[in-house]
Amino acid sequence: PPRRALVLLTSACPELEPDALARLTIGQRDSLLLTLREWTFGPRVTGVVGCPRCAEDVELAFDVADVRAGEAAPLDSSPSTHTVAVDGYEVVFRAPDSTDLLALAANGAATREALLARCLVLVTAVDPPVDPPDLAPQAELRAAPPLSEAAQAAIAEAVDAALEIVDPQAEIELSLVCPACGHQWQALFDIETFFWNELTTWAHHLLRQVHVLAAAYG
Repeated sequence: PPRRALVLLTSACPELEPDALARLTIGQRDSLLLTLREWTFGPRVTGVVGCPRCAEDVELAFDVADVRAGEAAPLDSSPSTHTVAVDGYEVVFRAPDSTDLLALAANGAATREALLARCLVLVTAVDPPVDPPDLAPQAELRAAPPLSEAAQAAIAEAVDAALEIVDPQAEIELSLVCPACGHQWQALFDIETFFWNELTTWAHHLLRQVHVLAAAYG
C-alpha cells in the first residue's frame, strides 16, 4: 500500500520529486490523495462496510470535505520535529512518512510499535540523555541507563497521542451504526486503499466497454 500511494502521487504530481513525496508525512500524503480522488471521481464518497457484530453490510456516504482534518499542511520535504514531556523525560519525535512504512513492510515488522520506534529522535532525562534501545534504536544518544518498561510505555502513549495532533489527517476514523443490530463502532478510512480499489474497478469497467465496442464494430 505505501508504494501504491507513491505511484498515484508521482503520476499526478510530476513537479515534485519522488523522494520529496516519500518524505511527506502520512497526513500530508493522504491530504494529496483526497484531493486527487476528488478531482478524479468527485467529492462524494460511497462505500460498504461489514458490521463487526452481525456481519450486515452497512452502506455509508460522505463528502471528501467531511474527512479533511483541518487545513492541508504545507508540502515541505524537510521533516519537522516535535517535543512532548512525559514522566520527567523530554521526547523529540517526528511524524511518520512513506519511507518508514516501506522500510517496515520490507522487514516484515509493520507494527505500530515498530513505526513509533522509527519516529523517535531523542529522549532526554532531566540529567544526561537516556538511550531507549527498544523504542528508538536509530537515536544517536550517549551511553546511559536504559528506560524502564513503564517509562517506555508512557513515552509511547504520549507520542501516539501527540501524533494525532501534529498529523491528524494520517488516521481518520468514521463513527458507524449498524441499522440491523444497532451496534456502534469506529472504522478506519484508508484513502489510499479506497482510492486504489476505485481506480481498479473503473479501469476494469473501461476495458469491458472497449471490448464491447471493439466486438460490435470489428
